Amino acid sequence: MMNGLVCLALLFVQPAAGPALPKAKTVTLTADKTKLSAVLADLAKQAGVAVEDRRGGADDAVTLDLKSVTFWQAVDAVAEAAHAHVQVAPRDGSITLVQRKDKEKSQPVSRDGLFRAAIKRITAIHDFDTGSTTYAAAVEVAWEARLQPLFLETQPRGLKVLDAQGKELPVRQEGSSLAPVDGRASFLLDLPLPERDRTAGKFGAIRGTLSVIAPSRMLQLKFDTLDQLEKQAKKGPAPSVAEDGMTCKVTKVDLATDHWSVRVDLDYPPGGPSFESYQSWVVNNEMTLENKDGTKRMASNSYVLESSTSRRAVLTYHFTDKNRGKADDWKLLYRTPAALVEIPFTFSFNDVPLP
Repeated sequence: MMNGLVCLALLFVQPAAGPALPKAKTVTLTADKTKLSAVLADLAKQAGVAVEDRRGGADDAVTLDLKSVTFWQAVDAVAEAAHAHVQVAPRDGSITLVQRKDKEKSQPVSRDGLFRAAIKRITAIHDFDTGSTTYAAAVEVAWEARLQPLFLETQPRGLKVLDAQGKELPVRQEGSSLAPVDGRASFLLDLPLPERDRTAGKFGAIRGTLSVIAPSRMLQLKFDTLDQLEKQAKKGPAPSVAEDGMTCKVTKVDLATDHWSVRVDLDYPPGGPSFESYQSWVVNNEMTLENKDGTKRMASNSYVLESSTSRRAVLTYHFTDKNRGKADDWKLLYRTPAALVEIPFTFSFNDVPLP
């Protein structure tokens, strides 16, 4: 009887929940014939991200009524009200509004939480041997600046392309891989589209799903002063900090005359994304030193990735500043992901005109 009760109880045990996925920031913008500059200032205050007006000309008045919408929904709504295009710089992440011509249509745009996808251009390729014309879309994928993804899928899953009457068209199945996007704020993908007669005029819809690999959140781990860490690393056990299932150990400290070096071992629980040996997931990690009263910081000059798998990594950081002072004046800070998660998002473009 007891065994039966145990088995019955096991049926109701819930699986352990994985790391929480980052959520999109929401904003509220209400404006009744308010100057665009004031609306953009309000957006920056709520979202912590500036959007610059580079349209030139007057500071137009706009009217908006946006309640608890995502950041990208707000940006596109402001752009539409100002008759502007949105541009996202891929490197520094700056977001600007640029003037749209009087008869120029707005870009095909899709938003899903943290992400914004926009078709930048459609190109046609005509094969004179076969007489066929195929198309490709350059799709810009952007994300909220605080996300800091590491990799982005290069081809969507479940890609569907419909004609103007809603009939599904055959699409070429392209192989997908993970493209490194660390340090970027947007990324341009080439999306193959089906053969169409130009007289068709447009694609009725283009839909699919992409994913990024990103930290669930970034942790700022705090350790003792360097002199104490050196002693503990030699005697053992190695000083460590554990949080959200990950463990960071300081396994070696070298306080040489001309440089300081600190080696850390990172260990993550199973269940995260898998990586190839050449794909590094520690590129956004940072090691800094902070003086005891917290008024000064010193960043490492360089690091060496000693080894890496999907769950573990060993890194050595170097400090070569000539004005380092004494090791007992500096505490160690380390920034690393709490966990790495796959974040899917969908895109859907409607009534996309053919060139």
